[in-house]
Amino acid sequence: MITKQLRNIIVALLTIVIFILIVVLTVKTPSITQVKSISFNSVDQGVVSANSFVTIKNPNWFSYNIKNLNVAIRYNEKVICSGTFSNAIQLPKSMESTHKFALNVFIDSLKWEIPSMLFKDSIPVEISLAGKIAPFGLNFNTNFNTAISTKNLLSQITTNN
Repeated sequence: MITKQLRNIIVALLTIVIFILIVVLTVKTPSITQVKSISFNSVDQGVVSANSFVTIKNPNWFSYNIKNLNVAIRYNEKVICSGTFSNAIQLPKSMESTHKFALNVFIDSLKWEIPSMLFKDSIPVEISLAGKIAPFGLNFNTNFNTAISTKNLLSQITTNN
């Protein structure tokens, strides 16, 4: 027969486990809501080094850190840009925050498509985010489609060079 003290310990442990499961199962992945600016730094063998200020939204009711955040941007299923943010990023609860990313833009992968891209109003891209949510240790990978304004992109290129 289970003693009253043992029963209370089991109930307390089950309550803690259920609470942890609820928190883990309700974690929503962050999303990029805006690319505020892109500045181009240098070109080396078809790879353009750039910095970008990106707004990330945390839809959760709690703050958390993201570690080892990787970003990849695809155009016509080709990776045209990638970046890694190795420092932890603090995402405040239920808010958007802006962070600076170092990116590599692979111009060589676009050399045949650049002329047709520049005649469009916007360039449709798919953005992939992958990282680890601390302190839970949960890995996430999320993709979403967006468009880059050709006018804004050309404006950034001409003002930086």
